Amino acid sequence: IEHQLIDSVTGRIALLEKNYEQAVESFSSAYDKKQSDGNAIQLAQSLKFNGQQQEAERVLENLLEKDTNNLKIRFLLAELYSSENRSKRIAQYQAIVDIVPESLLALNNLAWNQYENGQITMALTNAKQAYSLAADNRAILETYGVILVAAGKYNESIKILEEAISKGSSDAQVKASLVEAKASLK
Repeated sequence: IEHQLIDSVTGRIALLEKNYEQAVESFSSAYDKKQSDGNAIQLAQSLKFNGQQQEAERVLENLLEKDTNNLKIRFLLAELYSSENRSKRIAQYQAIVDIVPESLLALNNLAWNQYENGQITMALTNAKQAYSLAADNRAILETYGVILVAAGKYNESIKILEEAISKGSSDAQVKASLVEAKASLK
């Protein structure tokens, strides 16, 4: 019996057993039989685990060519891209924000990746937008505060970073940014 569900179950078992080569083979077969989001995601995951990063990216990129508004695939693809590939991450998060302008996760991740890529002005714009939508969210406060310091807005950053810490942030970069902001005002 040949059916994509059998291939999918075989692939899941192979993943659990860390037999990534078998998982790739099973999920490839499942995806060939039924090109669904789920099969594409499982194939991309098994390719990544098997050390085939570019092939994993290509599977999701090809799926996006057919459905450019697929937010789930865009989020997964953005996370799949390595940190050395920030411009590709930024492009995916920007596409999500273009579709859903109030997506907190996309705005925050877009801002952080822009910050990491040295695009401080753009990062500040997106972090501020996320903050305006969820001023009590710790992750948003962390991102916004760190970016405010990078932008040289020390007075504003101190309030934001102290609030992030009061909400339980233990992020080393948040604490270092707070120290930097306070030192810059002396």
